[in-house]
Amino acid sequence: MPSVFDQGTVYRLNGGHYYFVISDPSLDPDNIIVVNMTTRRGFASEDDSCILTDGEHYVIRHKSWVKYEKAEIVSLRMLNQRYTVGIITDVFPDKCRPALIQRIIKGADTSKLTPKKVLRILQNQGLP
Repeated sequence: MPSVFDQGTVYRLNGGHYYFVISDPSLDPDNIIVVNMTTRRGFASEDDSCILTDGEHYVIRHKSWVKYEKAEIVSLRMLNQRYTVGIITDVFPDKCRPALIQRIIKGADTSKLTPKKVLRILQNQGLP
């Protein structure tokens, strides 16, 4: 069965936050970078490396920010398992536009909160 997870896939975990697959699973299916977005509330702790605005993707309904400090490294197998057992509750049919994915990747490179291992994987995949 082919995977529904590609670069630009947007999914929801347990009906909560939205996540973006920002690396390309075809380049390295064992080291896939996913990041989530959260509502911008104006707190000093919010990372402004990549601000998302209403309409950039239909799941973005208000100003949000990418929470790079919580970036996850997962395998394609893990994503598929999470989807099969219902931990990933929604996979949206419309992927992010390439320009948005590139902006999120650039934000990962800019953010001081992105884990170093995440940056190394993105660099090894030639993405930032």
